[in-house]
Amino acid sequence: MNKRLKLRLRRPVVAPTLPASLAQLLPPVIEDDCVVENGLLCEVDFSQQSASDVLFKGIHLKQVKLSATRFERFEVIDAIFEGCDLSNADWSNSRLDRVQFIGCRLTGLRANEATLRDVQFEACKGDWAQFRMSHFRHCSMKECIVRSADFQAADLSGLLFTQCTLQNAQMSQADLHGTDFTTSAIEGLQVNPEAMKGMKVSPYQAARLAAHLGLDVCWEETGGP
Repeated sequence: MNKRLKLRLRRPVVAPTLPASLAQLLPPVIEDDCVVENGLLCEVDFSQQSASDVLFKGIHLKQVKLSATRFERFEVIDAIFEGCDLSNADWSNSRLDRVQFIGCRLTGLRANEATLRDVQFEACKGDWAQFRMSHFRHCSMKECIVRSADFQAADLSGLLFTQCTLQNAQMSQADLHGTDFTTSAIEGLQVNPEAMKGMKVSPYQAARLAAHLGLDVCWEETGGP
């Protein structure tokens, strides 16, 4: 089966699977090899903490501060981040499966070389976020602001951007086959001509992107011979 057919058959994003009833957890100590699972965390401040091999599983985080955290080999499975602050966090090489980010601050987040599967971003602010060389599978972004974000050399094939602000985002060398930009603002998008192959864009966006190819698009009908 070729790549284009696989993209047409892609399934919807799978939501996190959480326990029917979540008890509120006491603030855990974040340290190497710690596991935080099956509970609710509200208004906890983990800012500037560092640890490796941390696992979050089956948890709902509300208004949790994770700014400037540095988690090496971070793994998140079946989790919801709601109204959380992840600004300037370093989660490079992390693995996220079935995760939702709702109304979160992602400004300056570094998630380079990460693996994201069934991850949804909704109404998040992620200016200057970094996802270099990361792999997105069955993921979506809706109503997110990711101006000047860095997706260089990332695999974004099939990713759905819905009503997102992507001005000046860096996507050179990214895999954009089947990536849907049709409802998003992409002025100043940095993308090399080779990566444009297979992008899903509106006619207006196609005309704007044509400048990358040195084309001068005429909107007025000039008639034919």
